[in-house]
Amino acid sequence: MSANAQQEMSSNASLASPPSVSQRPSTPTQSCPGNVSADSMPTCTDNTSASETQDHEPTIVPAKSSTANTAPIGARTKVDQVEGIVPKTNSRTRYLFKQLTTGVPATWVFFARVLARNPVREYQNLHGGGKFLEAFVSDTAGDVIRITLFNTAVNQFRDVIEPGITCSFSMGRLKPSTRSVVTVPLEATFDGVSEIREISTDQFNIVEPSLHPAVLSAFKDTTHGSTVTTLAVVHVVDGLKRVKTKKGAPLEKRDFLVVDDTDTKLVCTSWGMLVRNLSDGVQGQVIMIFKGQISDYNETRSVNIGVPTSVLFEPALTRAQQLLSWYSSLAPNHSFSLVHA
Repeated sequence: MSANAQQEMSSNASLASPPSVSQRPSTPTQSCPGNVSADSMPTCTDNTSASETQDHEPTIVPAKSSTANTAPIGARTKVDQVEGIVPKTNSRTRYLFKQLTTGVPATWVFFARVLARNPVREYQNLHGGGKFLEAFVSDTAGDVIRITLFNTAVNQFRDVIEPGITCSFSMGRLKPSTRSVVTVPLEATFDGVSEIREISTDQFNIVEPSLHPAVLSAFKDTTHGSTVTTLAVVHVVDGLKRVKTKKGAPLEKRDFLVVDDTDTKLVCTSWGMLVRNLSDGVQGQVIMIFKGQISDYNETRSVNIGVPTSVLFEPALTRAQQLLSWYSSLAPNHSFSLVHA
């Protein structure tokens, strides 16, 4: 581990909690064994613009098996008992995500490509605890949407929502979003009665969203306190440190070093929940830091990852693949220039 890599940066990923705004019928259904076939795909009434209208429904890719849950992904029973869903046809109305509101009936469905999937985390609140998985997807309009899987949905769908895979999303809940990376006012949450299915992209095209990440060398001209977005490779991860806030509350932090193909290295500091996701196992992975804050300390420039910041692990972007190819070709003793204040 390089001595230059042991420097400070910080990040705080906000703790997710179960959604409060329901966009689902009140009567739940139960998953049961069965095969997911094209016949089980809901019939969609397209509510998109003329340019988005599809002549046929997308082909459903056979469900992947999960070691955590042996039931087929999206298997459901008693559909005729779910309020708001037409019996037998189980029809859905397709929307672009930006067309959805909290007042839209629960029969909505949207198609999107998985942009990034972050590690599974645990949460605790007044109602108890559980686990959740945060992911970011982009639809045919190019919007970036945050989705969160809770508890049993993590087991059911974590193998489906892989970066680069296109899925249909339905039977979820909508709530206002506060994350910086999203381009729409709402986000979606999913649990064990939701439906997420991999679909074929033969009949429509989902383009990469325009996120405009800056190269690391550009940060030497950035002023202290500015917010920045970048895509870089995790080069070195420092050890976990425990500190106390001004009020005496315990807090965990971890520094890590990122590099890119401008031969520049930049120190980042993470805080709270993100600290535990940044282990040695992420070295060599591409991450996207969205709206991190530039900080200067001892003439060294760094990026502080605070509450408004979003971190995307291994995003399915062309630029990310370019960085991976570049990084894998480097000599072991390759040197980088540190960004100074």
